Amino acid sequence: RGAWTHLGTGTNNVPPINIFLPIYTGISAPFAAQVGQDVVESQKGVYIQEQMKWGGWHLTLGGRYDNSDIELLNTMTKTTTITDSDAYTGRAGLLYLFESGIAPYASFATSFEPVSGTDANGVAFDPSEGEQIEVGIKYEPKDFNAIFTASAFQLTQQNVLTLDPTDPLFQAQTGEIELRGIELEAKVALSEGLALPGGWTFMDSEITKNNDGNLGNEFMNVPSNTGSMWLDYTFQGGPLEGLGLGAGVRYVGDRFGDNANVYRIPSYTLLDAAIRYDLGKLSSALEGTTVALTGSNLADKTYVAKAETVSSANYGPGRSINLNLSYSW
Repeated sequence: RGAWTHLGTGTNNVPPINIFLPIYTGISAPFAAQVGQDVVESQKGVYIQEQMKWGGWHLTLGGRYDNSDIELLNTMTKTTTITDSDAYTGRAGLLYLFESGIAPYASFATSFEPVSGTDANGVAFDPSEGEQIEVGIKYEPKDFNAIFTASAFQLTQQNVLTLDPTDPLFQAQTGEIELRGIELEAKVALSEGLALPGGWTFMDSEITKNNDGNLGNEFMNVPSNTGSMWLDYTFQGGPLEGLGLGAGVRYVGDRFGDNANVYRIPSYTLLDAAIRYDLGKLSSALEGTTVALTGSNLADKTYVAKAETVSSANYGPGRSINLNLSYSW
């Protein structure tokens, strides 16, 4: 994958103004550019995974190698910095399935994510690194078609950007955040062709290392509660066999829009729906082909999806309708 971004900032002094009787005299000189960057990023990765089983034991091992190239052009000095970063990350999970359908499990995973930009000395940032620990229990009843999961997790992210204590125009990689949470999930077949999947997640975030004076605060854009539920029905016979209908809701709770925890972003609930048809029911030549019409945020709700900085945030997508044609073999 690849990406290109541009960053530029500048400052200037402006004459004082009376907000009750403003007289706009203008700016006497052009803005003085202080930071200017053009960034081109590319990343490549290779992944391998092995799943093993001995009796009731299930072991999953995975490894990944990533290589990231970041080419940064300082438009102020006309110099180019090229950063070549690579990392090995992996995951391991162990589960034991009892005859009753109860299956406790534990997993551990590491992550790697390139970070573009430079510090005050023009040195490119190191990749951000993370760790996730999860323990939980799954239950698959014998009497009906369903699976229930309850889990607790902790995520730690290091090399997070924070204010440079020696130069407030730049950032340093001395920040760290932690997320802890509980996740509940259920997938239930209410009858033949009728399914009801849903889930709820509670998260608690904390800034554990920081130079901005926000130590101990909640991390921005992390809601305490999120949830979703979807009802899906596929006709099993008759002239409508192969037709599927689905509808559901997504909920995202309120959360802070800044790491100083000054203002909150309101919660929102969105309505989604879908209709699909298995074209293989019309002709054997079309076996494996499905056409689907999906809609998200059908009520066209206006909501704030994410805060970018203390003074800016992004609205979420409005109503979206998509037609998809897929083929599997």
